[in-house]
Amino acid sequence: MFLAFFSCTSNPQPATAAADTFSLLSAVEADNEQDVKRHLSAGADASAVIQLTTTLGNLVIISDLLALGADVNAQCGDHNSALTEATRARHQKAAELLIQRGANVNTMGKLGDTALHCAVENDDEALVKHLLSAGADQGDGSLRIASAMGNVNVAQLLLERGADIDAATLVAGVRSGSAQIVQLLFDHANADIDLKGALEAAAETGHRQIFQILREKGAAVDGDILSTAALNGRKGIVQLITEQGIEEGYGKALYAAAKGGHLRIIQFLLAKGANINAEADFDDTALRAAVAHDQGDIVKSLLLAPDVSHFDGFALQYAVGWGRTQLVKQLLAAGVDADAQDGDVLVSAIRRANPRIVQILLENGAHVHQAALDTAKVRNHTQITELAKASHPGF
Repeated sequence: MFLAFFSCTSNPQPATAAADTFSLLSAVEADNEQDVKRHLSAGADASAVIQLTTTLGNLVIISDLLALGADVNAQCGDHNSALTEATRARHQKAAELLIQRGANVNTMGKLGDTALHCAVENDDEALVKHLLSAGADQGDGSLRIASAMGNVNVAQLLLERGADIDAATLVAGVRSGSAQIVQLLFDHANADIDLKGALEAAAETGHRQIFQILREKGAAVDGDILSTAALNGRKGIVQLITEQGIEEGYGKALYAAAKGGHLRIIQFLLAKGANINAEADFDDTALRAAVAHDQGDIVKSLLLAPDVSHFDGFALQYAVGWGRTQLVKQLLAAGVDADAQDGDVLVSAIRRANPRIVQILLENGAHVHQAALDTAKVRNHTQITELAKASHPGF
């Protein structure tokens, strides 16, 4: 299965040469040292199979290929080098042999992979040490990978060798969920590192201990951080923020919780005094967000709140626009005017050819004005036209 992928031959070959290469690849995949030597002696291209050989880790075959002139830096298939593939496959001895024979430790594949990346991902401390000693580049994102993977020992090693910490690396550490990694990064970070992205990541992922560490290091909480926690359903972080005396942004956070479908956070924020009718993004309220995102239970809960505006025509228009019949009924039952938005709600239902919602609006007192009837006629909605005429015989 590896054959076509690992062949390093890029130029068209005569049929005989192509057959020789294929036979050599087959022998390598079968780990048949005798057949490999036979094909090499017959003139098969050693460089064509060096990557596959290092992936399989057979030191005898690797040595034979190199002795017969295989390019130690050949890049095949996905353009990863033999060294990168040996490292990815955790063949330390093969990697050491390639380095000893002059492999470029910083060769990068088309996806940006290097041997050091692979060793870091594998949490292979010994191979990381060997690559660094051979001159592997520290500035290639390896610390960010170690941080994202939560590989503490490898991260420690990279830091001891002078790896730089930037805001993106700290964010990666936060997202790993490892408080140990985050603390390690802080132990080596500059005092002026930007903490906002890391705090947002902690609020999004809900890692309370990490959130606390960031706060202790001076990360500032604002309404955006609270909204991020609310949107992602991180009640523990929402509680922690409110316990720390942050009072701004409750209305926006309420909107975010409604958008994300998190009823318990909505209830918590309302209990903390959040303005249920506060307008957030695009002048939307929590009720409008719940309707737009089809959060029926939240719509029901918000409509029962004593301070909610029962005259929210935008919420009704959202429900009509999305064709959400049950939400239309809920809003009308709660007192929203069927003629809201100067009759545009009915026009919206007609435009979307939804006779059931048109009928519900008419039954709840929507007035059939000329614009509504003209819309039905222009769009040739015969059934809706008849409904409108039946409810308003004057037309």
